[in-house]
Amino acid sequence: YFLYKKRSLAWVLNRGKVSAVAMDVGSRELGELVADYREAIASQQEMLINDLGEKLSGHLIRPLQEKIKGADKLFIVPSKVFHYLPFSSLPLTQDRFLVQDYTISILPNASSLFFLKKNVTQDKKTILAMGNPEREEKGLKLRFAEVEVKSIAKDFARRNILTGEDARESVIKNKDLIDTGIIHIAAHGKYSAKDPLKSALLFAKDQKNDGNL
Repeated sequence: YFLYKKRSLAWVLNRGKVSAVAMDVGSRELGELVADYREAIASQQEMLINDLGEKLSGHLIRPLQEKIKGADKLFIVPSKVFHYLPFSSLPLTQDRFLVQDYTISILPNASSLFFLKKNVTQDKKTILAMGNPEREEKGLKLRFAEVEVKSIAKDFARRNILTGEDARESVIKNKDLIDTGIIHIAAHGKYSAKDPLKSALLFAKDQKNDGNL
């Protein structure tokens, strides 16, 4: 998705064919819609969420539906304000959302697709599940994240479940994860708009690392 002043554009690549879809809406209006949508979600205003979500889907998803017909995976490369938009939550119908019809991945650029085709482990029986890392800051407890990782991991033959002070940044940095089929993380993250490279997943700290991965 590319944002321009008067008209935005979406490039669609499907089965080797590339096409462009223009939208009769500019960057300013879309920026305001995304900001209002996020605010409505944060304040749990259900009617407003539905209304704004419908408008965003009308601009961003429905014009592309013929182009992506038959696909089951969506790789979205956003630009500018679209980095803040939770695409998965956009409605397709009154009671069905984008994430229910597609597996959605957000990519930093289209060339990332080449790296996704590299061979990965075929092991689907081993999981590393990390949840509710212990943090010094108040208000960051994720009690149900522990329930989440334990519930998911029980279906795997080989499982490593780390929560609280054991869910350390050092585990991700130092552990050999080559043959781990699934890595599931249920933790907070922080995003720095001024310095994106200082954005982080928030794990527990130890003597080697501060916990901000």
